Amino acid sequence: MIATASHDLTGRLVRVSLDSDTEGPTSSTLASLHLHTSPLSAIAYSRSGEHLLTASWDTLIGLWESRVPEEDEVDVVELQTDRRKRRKVVGRDSEPRPKRKAPLSVLKSHTARVSKAAFSSTGKSAFSCGFDSTVRSWDVENCVCTNTIVSLMLSSAPSTLHLSHQKSDYSVLSSGLFRPHPKNQWSTW
Repeated sequence: MIATASHDLTGRLVRVSLDSDTEGPTSSTLASLHLHTSPLSAIAYSRSGEHLLTASWDTLIGLWESRVPEEDEVDVVELQTDRRKRRKVVGRDSEPRPKRKAPLSVLKSHTARVSKAAFSSTGKSAFSCGFDSTVRSWDVENCVCTNTIVSLMLSSAPSTLHLSHQKSDYSVLSSGLFRPHPKNQWSTW
């Protein structure tokens, strides 16, 4: 299963089949993730594959289970259209509609667009960076921000997040390198 992030305000869980019986690879959307009110900038799986994080321009980070639900978790919103203007949609009835998923929780602390979110190697914590010039660490089990690193470089906001899992500490590269020190202080260079 592949998770995708899109500018259409949703993430999607997609099954890709590489069967040799067909003319080529096929894909089908199994579920759509509904939370965000602005484009998604990133999506990431936990190492176990059980959870996902979505990052969005709406300042929110969504925490999701990666399983496909049996029924919709979010109501379908019907658009009101002029009844005189009808068009036939080809293939709409031939395949099932993707299930609509709701997040397990929403991580809120960024004050501007979130550009990236990623799980730690254990999956119990996560990191995010955003256009508010911060890198934040999260306790995923309790859904709280545990640490905020503010970039002193005012000319650029962190836009990329790379985690290096070396021994017991984390190095976070995001428009600079951040490394924890013994007294819970962070430095950048």
